[in-house]
Amino acid sequence: ENVDFGGMSWGHASSIDLVHWEEHETVLYPDEMGSIFSGCGIVDKRNVSGFGENSILAFYTSAAGYQQISLAVSTDGGMTYQKYPGNPVVGSSLPEFRDPKVVWDEDHQKYVMTIARGNQHGLEIWSSTNLVNWQFHGIFFYPDLARFNNGQWECPELIPFEVNGERKWVMLMSINPGGKYGFSGMLYWLGTFDGNMFYPTEEPRWLDGGM
Repeated sequence: ENVDFGGMSWGHASSIDLVHWEEHETVLYPDEMGSIFSGCGIVDKRNVSGFGENSILAFYTSAAGYQQISLAVSTDGGMTYQKYPGNPVVGSSLPEFRDPKVVWDEDHQKYVMTIARGNQHGLEIWSSTNLVNWQFHGIFFYPDLARFNNGQWECPELIPFEVNGERKWVMLMSINPGGKYGFSGMLYWLGTFDGNMFYPTEEPRWLDGGM
């Protein structure tokens, strides 16, 4: 097995109890757009994409000389995936533009994608109503940049949840290096989301201080 960095693919395993797992064939291999870096999956329950009800859409990072966001679709419950012929769904010419994470925004009736900008810092926010065509809204920064700009901003998550009937949002972000106790770590902010941009309402806290 190749244990060196490079040529990454997406493996595949399934489970009926989340404890015991069966490995399957690799589902996403590198192509002319580059290696297959991290991303996420979402079930299209309403068929807004047109690929079919309950199709699974995998958003992933195509990583070569620069990084872009691509899409692959499964219509057989996640056993196989076909890359979308119109890739990338979010193009870029940036060397670091990765880790797409998609969530449904009930308040604004659209999907929201958060993308990390690595050593350029900041988290881009995009939205879509059909999971294929995406609109750029802006870049989330944090005012106290000196504390958190000593490493790559990676693997964001923008998540809505309910607290006593009130909608809250949390933004998670990994820093590599830059953890509280060294090497990599993960921060989170509590805040609000207006459909276009996330606004922190508190100082960030460490979810994982690293090491």
